[in-house]
Amino acid sequence: MQILAVHLQAFINYLSIRQHGKNLLDNDRLPTSLFAHLHDGHTVISTDLFYDILDQVRLQLQDEYLGLRVGSFLNLNALGLIYQISLQATSVEEGLYYLRNFVDATLPIVQLDSRLSQGRYTIQLSIKDGPNHLSRIVLECVQTIIMKELRMMCVKGIEIQARSPYYDSHYPEDFTYGKHHEIEFENIVLKSTIRSYRKHCLDYLVPQYLQFIERIKMDDETFANKVKIAALNLATPALPKLEQVAENFNLSPRTFQRILAKEQLSFRMLTDSLNKELALLLLRHDGYAIADIGYLLGYAEPASFLHSFKKWYGQAPGAIKRQL
Repeated sequence: MQILAVHLQAFINYLSIRQHGKNLLDNDRLPTSLFAHLHDGHTVISTDLFYDILDQVRLQLQDEYLGLRVGSFLNLNALGLIYQISLQATSVEEGLYYLRNFVDATLPIVQLDSRLSQGRYTIQLSIKDGPNHLSRIVLECVQTIIMKELRMMCVKGIEIQARSPYYDSHYPEDFTYGKHHEIEFENIVLKSTIRSYRKHCLDYLVPQYLQFIERIKMDDETFANKVKIAALNLATPALPKLEQVAENFNLSPRTFQRILAKEQLSFRMLTDSLNKELALLLLRHDGYAIADIGYLLGYAEPASFLHSFKKWYGQAPGAIKRQL
């Protein structure tokens, strides 16, 4: 069985964020050309190699919630996938069909089985003959991504119940114990109209965010840079709150802030600097009105965005846009 290498890249990216030093993967056991082609969307690897590298990541991080964290960390890439799905699908049922095809074609070790009972729709995830400690990581990662994408697809709010055989009090609040890895929601959701992301011009926005991440990666290995990359990965596209980013580093908010303070920075300062650059990036695109940019960056009121923009650049967004 062949697995698309981008699934492995997600874990490697997360490892690089969590580590405070160099990449500690055992490169002697990896094909020399692998890392050069992880991003191209076409490279495939064997199941054995996938499990081998995943196990190295697991041993490096020693985090029993690794699958949940990587699934959460993939927000930005998921946003891009949902945009592609929204170009093809008109309902959540169609969206799930395309998503299932994507999993079948690119991560065939995972089986998705669905059933309908008493008005509830259940998706059960399983891996046949995989190592239990690694299967848990993969299944909880895919489980988290599907739940997130369901919420992103739906125009109205959706209540999802997830189950895991490994559930404990540290799991997200929408999880509970179950004998299998499952996702359950009301059947009526399947017929819901899929949310349109065309108005957000995500075909422009998502690649720009990803390019932004790559540029930050080229700077240095400071903790602040890792926080910037994590915040952009977790963007929806508005930047996440401090607690969400700290959780992805497996740190308490207090410890997280203390590490940043050693570099004479705060989370507010970092997100402010990111929003400053993102605002200018989005301003260059004719598809966004100024009010849209404030909304995309998470500002509740246009006046708040205008105030921040004038503080950053000394002029109103309209004046800057005319100069670009």
